[in-house]
Amino acid sequence: ALARGVKRLIVGLGGSAFNDAGQGLFSALGARFLDEAGRPLAPGGLELARLARLDLSGLRPGLGEVEIVVSSDVQNPLTGPDGASQVFGPQKGAGPETVRRLDEALKHFAALAAAATGREAENRPGAGAAGGLGAAFMFFTRAVFRPGVEVVMETGGFENLAARADLLITGEGRTDAQTAWGKAPAGVAAVGRRQGRPTVVLSWALGPGYENLYPLGVSAVGAVAPGPLTLAEAMAQAEPLLAGAAERLARALAAGGLVFAK
Repeated sequence: ALARGVKRLIVGLGGSAFNDAGQGLFSALGARFLDEAGRPLAPGGLELARLARLDLSGLRPGLGEVEIVVSSDVQNPLTGPDGASQVFGPQKGAGPETVRRLDEALKHFAALAAAATGREAENRPGAGAAGGLGAAFMFFTRAVFRPGVEVVMETGGFENLAARADLLITGEGRTDAQTAWGKAPAGVAAVGRRQGRPTVVLSWALGPGYENLYPLGVSAVGAVAPGPLTLAEAMAQAEPLLAGAAERLARALAAGGLVFAK
């Protein structure tokens, strides 16, 4: 893209399943992550604990000339209790000891990156996106960060569509405390509040903290799964289960109309 003269890049950061603070991506763009002996680190988040020096002299010069918009719904910092390792690591299968080591490795990286660039990113919202790739963009580029849902809704003209609707229905795979940090349902609810339209969330499953959406403008939250299911069962029945949940929601809305219209 840089070679073709692209002037604006939109980079989407989401469920990456890695925790390497952008080592892979920025190594491909010319940065060098070196150990004490001056050798490149092997891939992987735990390798960052051995990082001794960042050599940014080989970074593609075009990165400084192109407008980079990082589109991400994640507001987590890089490290700490709300950081990339501790929040997203367990979701991807990392145990407590691995999570601890990954968090320490990211903290070590952040200290060296701050020294190399003169910038602070470790505690900035969004730094923990995509296993710390958000922090790498903050350290190594002049990227502008915007909520992913805002970028998508702006491109699709969602604000105007919402103004013509009576009800906004949104959802995701699992609604929990993370959703209120800026994921799609929270973004839809924000538009609903501006337009004076109610928003309901229909998700596959509900986790702790889903009720944090209510103060953001969500009127109701419902789960698709009617009870305990294995992953195979859920995937095999996805269409009828979603249809059933949508029907239950519609019936509840209709009942509300009958009651409150009187």
